[in-house]
Amino acid sequence: MKAGSADPLQFAASVTADFVQEAAKRNAGNSGKRLLDVGCGDGLVAQVLQERGYKVTAIDGNPDSVARARSLGVEAIHARLEDFAGTPADLILVSRALHHMPPLKTAMANLKSLLAVDGFLIVEDFGYEIADERACQWLVDQVSEIGRRWGLNSDRHKWLTGSKTCAELQQAWRFHAEEKHQISTGAEQQEALFNSFKPVETLKYPYLFRYLCDLLPATAGGAETAAELLHTESELVQQNQLPAIGLRFVLAHK
Repeated sequence: MKAGSADPLQFAASVTADFVQEAAKRNAGNSGKRLLDVGCGDGLVAQVLQERGYKVTAIDGNPDSVARARSLGVEAIHARLEDFAGTPADLILVSRALHHMPPLKTAMANLKSLLAVDGFLIVEDFGYEIADERACQWLVDQVSEIGRRWGLNSDRHKWLTGSKTCAELQQAWRFHAEEKHQISTGAEQQEALFNSFKPVETLKYPYLFRYLCDLLPATAGGAETAAELLHTESELVQQNQLPAIGLRFVLAHK
């Protein structure tokens, strides 16, 4: 975990960047420096990786997100995955975006075409279907505590902040994922990835804290609280008191 982050979102970005950097070192060594960030969002992860020496090209289908990424100094391009034609990259990162990329079979073909022959695809996502009563209750409790300490002024995750009980959150989460956004489950993502690529590493990890990062104040104090929440969630996962709904994959060409 990175100490001293300016705000919770930068802290969360550093957590992802740590995973990418460690996975790249284990598998690609010093050769994997050309990185394509697919679905880069506001560019926070790309910015951290760029600062760590990676040559990053980032793409996103949202022009506002691309503008924000460019304001951070990221080489960001307004393009959807299916429309992007670039030089094959040593590393491709798809961080919390694959669940929004139907049909997954087409996304896999596009990713394969953009990955160097000896390159690695690094995916970080989540399986909403893994969340159970324990996860929902923990989130409800943490949202209540954040509201008590700072107030809930964010427009993010209304499905979460508007749920006062575990049962309400379970219902709202399912509706948000399945009806409103029709996102892919974690199992569907894994099946598509394994059908198209050779899995090198597969890991479940704590993910719930990320929802709370969006609700915390954008301050160093908020970042400290985010780090504490991740630490607590990690311990509860290790003790089998919470499910790890986060999914991480490192994959190569078959």
